[in-house]
Amino acid sequence: MKQIIEIIKLKTDECEDGTVAQRFCLAILQKMSIKDAVTLLLFDSNFAQWILALLDRSRKSEIHSFCLDFASALLANIFHNY
Repeated sequence: MKQIIEIIKLKTDECEDGTVAQRFCLAILQKMSIKDAVTLLLFDSNFAQWILALLDRSRKSEIHSFCLDFASALLANIFHNY
């Protein structure tokens, strides 16, 4: 889990948003986020802020809709537990 978070944050620094790697990582994290322990880890790793930054970047440049859909759902799951 932590490795996926590291990969997606690292890829953001190196690549543009919407890559296949980013889509797969978001999908994995979103599917796993139904578990409370996972959302706690995501919350503690400040992943909600990363998602908010992604959504903010989408206002300035086009980002694949898959990323936006899964990121929004993931954010909802994170905040649902807090």
